[in-house]
Amino acid sequence: MSPDEAVQFLQELFPDRTASVLAQVLRNANGDVDTACAMLVEREQATAGKAEQGRQWNLASLMEMFPKISSADIEQTYDACDGDTDLAAMSLLNFQGLSGEDARMQAEYERIVRQQPDVAGRPDSWQDLRRKVADIVKYTGVKEGQAKAAFFKNSCNAPAAVADIISSGVARSESTEQQSPVPAAVAVPGGRVQARAGLAHTVTYSSRPRPPAEAHAASDGLAMQRARYVYSPGSPEAIELAELVRANIQLASLSRELLQSALEYYAGDVTRTIETAAFIIGARPALREPKRRPATTRKVSQPRRPKRPAPPELRNSLFSSTEAYNRALELARAVHSSWRIDLHGFLVDDAEALSEYVLASWWQRERELRELHCQRMSQSLALNMPPLTVVTGRGLHSVGGVSRVRVRIQRLLDKQHYVYDEEPSYFIVKGRRPK
Repeated sequence: MSPDEAVQFLQELFPDRTASVLAQVLRNANGDVDTACAMLVEREQATAGKAEQGRQWNLASLMEMFPKISSADIEQTYDACDGDTDLAAMSLLNFQGLSGEDARMQAEYERIVRQQPDVAGRPDSWQDLRRKVADIVKYTGVKEGQAKAAFFKNSCNAPAAVADIISSGVARSESTEQQSPVPAAVAVPGGRVQARAGLAHTVTYSSRPRPPAEAHAASDGLAMQRARYVYSPGSPEAIELAELVRANIQLASLSRELLQSALEYYAGDVTRTIETAAFIIGARPALREPKRRPATTRKVSQPRRPKRPAPPELRNSLFSSTEAYNRALELARAVHSSWRIDLHGFLVDDAEALSEYVLASWWQRERELRELHCQRMSQSLALNMPPLTVVTGRGLHSVGGVSRVRVRIQRLLDKQHYVYDEEPSYFIVKGRRPK
């Protein structure tokens, strides 16, 4: 093999080496290709060993510089910077610059996110956290630290955190404490050190007057607490709030105690109370007030009643055709606005399936509101829901002038113990008797 062919062969084996270096190694090996390969492999191993030694030395230096950061994070940062020690040190400085509170908050949020698979994996989880905390501060006026604590306490649920803060009255207690500061002690020279006005009772850092900017920020955050408002059912604010709640079914789904606490929290401001209630309902319609301990005067709890079965599903197989199912589904979705269903145009079986579903949903909603408001479950007439009107009419499917749909619906109402008023062409359902 000629020298040129030998150099070309070595270039195929060691493409990172130049032709001049390979020719020099080949001359040192007296033209023996095998010896040249062994020499080049030895050089590669020596170079790799020096590189690994330098890497370990750089990592050890970074670990000494940043003892509070784990070795795994340092090694990952070093590799991400392609072995640039200066760039890795700058990145680690930024990493170490995170405050302890932010680090703990991020760790707690990541723990909760791991428990909620539907939230994990979002690229904006951290921004979403800050936005929700800002919403809590906006609607309650508490400090950011207290908003974060309530947020994590309620499993990262901002509406529940707002309801929890309002129910507990955190801002009211804080404003009371801030309005009555402890008078600063004045140190008098001489006398005993432990005397009442001695040097042991000098003014500390915690009792210093706050700067104007800090005091202004605190007063803005709790401006709603300036005038203490005590809820009274006969007050104009309470009457206005009650009228708004009666006119809106969604507002009625919230606990009355929560609405009363919100009215006191906002010092009788009905507008702020309604805005907060809309935030709680709009963010999560099924939200309930945080659980409270029962009062000491409550009677001994009675045995639980068996739960009623869940409302039947509105399935396509229950109807005679897809068109009838689609129309029934549309009526079932729109019934919540007026609580009235018109069965004109439906076959008898289709009308019965739709009526059974709407009736069960209506009464199930009534039971949920009773549980929410701690009302008696054995009451037969509806206490929270408006009456449900079922229009049967006198359609084509009649026998002897009596609508077959009407007969079937009345049989359904009697069979399932509904309380209703009978009219010539419709029924007004007012409640349901216990079985």
